[in-house]
Amino acid sequence: MEEKVTLAGKEYLMEEGIYTPIVKENSFERQGGTYKMEELEEGMEVLIPNMAIPEKIDLKKLNRWGRMRLNFLKENKEEDYQIMYLQGTLMDHLLFKEKEIEDFITREEVKMMETWGLTEELKEEDYLKYLRLKKNMDMTLQEIGEKEIILI
Repeated sequence: MEEKVTLAGKEYLMEEGIYTPIVKENSFERQGGTYKMEELEEGMEVLIPNMAIPEKIDLKKLNRWGRMRLNFLKENKEEDYQIMYLQGTLMDHLLFKEKEIEDFITREEVKMMETWGLTEELKEEDYLKYLRLKKNMDMTLQEIGEKEIILI
C-alpha cells in the first residue's frame, strides 16, 4: 500500500520500503530514481539511492567500435553514459553498437562494390587498382558507419 511521507521537508510516496520523490529535483530522480531507507549505527536512518552496483566494463570484450562508442559517450554524452552505467545497460549498448556497425558495413559493402566498379574482371586485369579501390571503399564505409552509428 502506497503512503505519502515527508522526510527532511521533502515529500515521497513510500511503497514496500521504496521512497519515490514527488517533486523530481535532480537527473537521478527525473530518470525514475528511487531511494531506500538504510539504518546506520545507533539507530540513525538515512535515505540512499536505490541502485544496483554498476557493472564493470570489460574492454577485452569490445572491439574498436565499442571502445570508440564508449569514449564518445564519456566525452560528449556524459549524462547518457552515467545513466546507462548506473542502470547496468552500458555494456549491452556498446555490444549492440558494435553489431550495428558491423552489419551496416557488411550490408553496404555489397552495394558499394558494384557502384565503385569492384568486379572480378577488374581484380584479374589490374589487381593493384582493385586493391586501392577496395581499401578506399573500406575506409569510406568505416567513416560513414562511424559518423552515422557511433558518433550520434
